[in-house]
Amino acid sequence: MGMLRVFRLPAKENAAPEKIAREKNYQVNYFTGGSSYARTFEDEESLAEFLLTIAGVDQGRLERALAELRRSGNTNIPGVEIPEREAGAYGLEEMPTSY
Repeated sequence: MGMLRVFRLPAKENAAPEKIAREKNYQVNYFTGGSSYARTFEDEESLAEFLLTIAGVDQGRLERALAELRRSGNTNIPGVEIPEREAGAYGLEEMPTSY
């Protein structure tokens, strides 16, 4: 089992509105026992779809997580299982882990 840390990325100052619309606005970090992965999302809709379909988050937990994300800018979702061998297929990039 792993944990997801979801957070809103800071907006870039002085960016043109059309560029802001194409920017990645959210990031998901997935932590397992010894590895970590990350993926960015443009909007809340695509983030929610990932959480429901890939991460297996149930609807109630999703709604609570999105509410916390809107309120505080980040949220944690423990107890998630994404097989490491499938992480790349889901757009998760392995990140360096330091201890």
